Amino acid sequence: MKINESLFRAILSGESTQKNQAAGDFAEALKAAVNQTSSSSVPTSVSASSELLSVSPTASLMAVREASPEAQVQRLLSALDEYSQGLADPQKSLKDLEPLVADLEKGAADLSELNQTLPEGSELKDLCGQASILATVEAAKFRRGDFV
Repeated sequence: MKINESLFRAILSGESTQKNQAAGDFAEALKAAVNQTSSSSVPTSVSASSELLSVSPTASLMAVREASPEAQVQRLLSALDEYSQGLADPQKSLKDLEPLVADLEKGAADLSELNQTLPEGSELKDLCGQASILATVEAAKFRRGDFV
């Protein structure tokens, strides 16, 4: 359901479009949230993002997001290189390679997220997309059992 401005104002002003108790509870909760938000001097988008950042349990995720796209691509390519060396080493078992595959998956997801913020048509966007796809495919092959 699309919430339009008139419905939002009706809820805030106390006009009820539904007569059941659940709608009343929601309207009260919405009023309280709007009143609490409007009383703060910080814009909603800034306060919400700062709350999310303060809840983050690890600082390493923030460091990865702050890294440049080139550094992230280089990190992912290094992980792919280490993974290929691990596959070629007969002394390593597939259980030893599982943490590398998890790193590939995480790096591909981070790079894919970053790729969405880059401008269309840039060479860096293409490079990020290709590296992300390559890492995702290699991780999928490993999870599928191609190397058993």
